[in-house]
Amino acid sequence: MNLINTLEHPQSLRTTEDIRHYLEQSLSINTRKAYQADLEHYRAWGGVVPSSPEQIASYLSCHAETLAIATMQRRLVAIRASNGRGRCSSACAAAGV
Repeated sequence: MNLINTLEHPQSLRTTEDIRHYLEQSLSINTRKAYQADLEHYRAWGGVVPSSPEQIASYLSCHAETLAIATMQRRLVAIRASNGRGRCSSACAAAGV
């Protein structure tokens, strides 16, 4: 099944598991490992999933002087993806985060 066929015929996707599989496969193994390490760092700091906007902002501000901006952005993406599974991805998009 290709993307064009899926867009023209959305019923051709059998389950949300199919969608999850395609999304997971769209990332390289190294990217998935980096996201997992980022999420483990967040949890070791004391972060929980799903997260509140205040908790995410606190985590980022605690590391603002020691991490590169690109690293913080990647960690935010990892937290957002994890929060998305918990139906709270909007916490990462809140003002102040």
